[in-house]
Formats: sequence, structure tokens, C-alpha cells
Amino acid sequence: MYLNNVIISGNLTADPEVRVLAGETPTTVANFTLANNNPKKDNDTAFVRVTAFGRTAEVVGEYLAKGSPVVVIGEIKQNRFENK
Repeated sequence: MYLNNVIISGNLTADPEVRVLAGETPTTVANFTLANNNPKKDNDTAFVRVTAFGRTAEVVGEYLAKGSPVVVIGEIKQNRFENK
């Protein structure tokens, strides 16, 4: 069994970017960055890029703005970067 769940809280670093993807069934997508501060260490902030889809993305666009406190529950996907 593969389990990949994450719960992270923090504040939006900017207003979310919301767009609708065209297709047979248009899908709303929202992207935002979450700043998660470690209260035990000064200057230890993790920045996490978050993507929401469908109704969740619509709610993000309606109610969230820069500085909004949020809790995100989802799965983590990591992008790999090769320096050439």
C-alpha cells in the first residue's frame, strides 16, 4: 500500500491564481504558495506550492487572499530539477 498524505498550515504569500482549463468538461484550477513557519526556529520557513482543482479551487478563488491562514490536506508531488 502506498500512502502519501500531508497536512500543512501556513499563510498565503500572494493572492491565488485561478484559471479554468478548457475541454469537454472545463476544470477550475487554483495555484498558491503557502508559507509555513517553524515556531521553534527563527528564520526557518518552508514555502510550499499548492494546486487545488474543481470546487475546491473555486472556493480558494472566492475566499482566500494574500496573508490568509489555511490548513491544506492532500498529497505531495515533488518535481525534480536537473542542472545541466
